Amino acid sequence: MRSGRRLLPAISRMHGNAAGRLPATGWGTAPASGLRIRGLPQPSACCLFDGGCALRYEDECLADGGVWHENLQCEEVECLEQHACCLDSGTCLDLSEQGCAAHSDGVWHESQTCATFDCPQPRACCFDTGACRDALESECAALGGVWNPEGRCSQVDCPRPGACCFEDGSCEEVLKSICRERGGSFQEEGAACNLQCLCPFVPRMRASCSPGGFIRSRVRFSSEIAEGQVILLSIDDFDFPVGVHDRKAILIAGPFTGAHVVALRDPDCGDPVAVDCGP
Repeated sequence: MRSGRRLLPAISRMHGNAAGRLPATGWGTAPASGLRIRGLPQPSACCLFDGGCALRYEDECLADGGVWHENLQCEEVECLEQHACCLDSGTCLDLSEQGCAAHSDGVWHESQTCATFDCPQPRACCFDTGACRDALESECAALGGVWNPEGRCSQVDCPRPGACCFEDGSCEEVLKSICRERGGSFQEEGAACNLQCLCPFVPRMRASCSPGGFIRSRVRFSSEIAEGQVILLSIDDFDFPVGVHDRKAILIAGPFTGAHVVALRDPDCGDPVAVDCGP
């Protein structure tokens, strides 16, 4: 004969440590029955490291480094205060002071929230090499860069270094502002030094054509600054590399007929010379 009593189904899930410790319990709901009975484990308020609150079982809460409040809901407890935490990326997170400190680049602003506070935004930080990096103003200064508040690297153009010629014929690839500070003559952004700074040491170039049709061109330098360098001379559209020795670079090429133009191509300086090799 069946009894009129209703049996509760068995509870198979257990929470606790590996030794079988039953976590703190309170009122729980038996599966399927809808009845609330004492003795079932239930999640309670867990104050997390970042100041937030979530419902956790005791073992889960402790494993996450939280503080567990037995039989209480999140709205019934006061966890750590959350305020604006600004990261170097410009991102704002509402975190506790400890949660913000967990971010190496976090700056906590007490009594402020992300809804009402504007975190400093990274902008283009330009370097002497022409390179650019998005950074906060303070970080840019520490890195020795120049901060541009107008936008990020994708939005602005950083000055690029170029050839800077000095009175002694030497050359450095630096920014225009640095070149002027050092008393140099800036060529243009992106220009390589090459031989361009040798032009002040080229008084003139000479060229002539022999009776046999051979063109002879000579470039003489007023300083030994070009010694050992290889310059580029051209006859019409043909280029000829010529070494500098004893302050002179001499080119002999041919035979040619008719009119031709001889020019100093690299360094690009001086006026071209017209020669006529006859019929």
